[in-house]
Amino acid sequence: MKGRDSYYTVLISVLILVLVFNVIITATLYVHTKETISDYFDSNAKTAASYRLDALLLKVSSNVENKYKIKIPPVSSITILFSQYSQTGIKYLSLEKGGPALELNIPNWIFDYKEDIIKAYFYHEFMHFALCHLQKSRGYFVRDLNLEKEADKAALQFVDRDSMVYLINFSSWDQEEKAARIEAIIIPD
Repeated sequence: MKGRDSYYTVLISVLILVLVFNVIITATLYVHTKETISDYFDSNAKTAASYRLDALLLKVSSNVENKYKIKIPPVSSITILFSQYSQTGIKYLSLEKGGPALELNIPNWIFDYKEDIIKAYFYHEFMHFALCHLQKSRGYFVRDLNLEKEADKAALQFVDRDSMVYLINFSSWDQEEKAARIEAIIIPD
């Protein structure tokens, strides 16, 4: 009986070790495969979105440069923000080695809309640069209602009014600001 008990004890111990080994191997393969698949899809999605953004940014900046006879610095970084209340907009950077550049923080919901809405957003942001708003705000994100309204109006040179109204409705969470900005582009001066 004693020999039989020790046989079962050894057998159970071996089975537990094999089970633990299998669980570790399975978990490792699952995590590695999941990360690899996730990386693949993330990198392809970023690439597709990146090409779309680059093309739109190039078109918008070129149009603004031609209209205002200025040179817009390159956009050195684009950050996609997921919080509704995050600080979106454009910021002027003075890079030591690379010269001046722009930083663009865009809301993630912008990708849910047609190209016209995305262009309206980019034109609005580049108008802050063209109208020297970034210099007035010492390079930081513009948070002045009059400057926002001025950028909205200037963007209308490039995009239709409906796209701007749609953009303002979704980009401004402050109801008073939203109403003032929409009124400014609907009612002529």
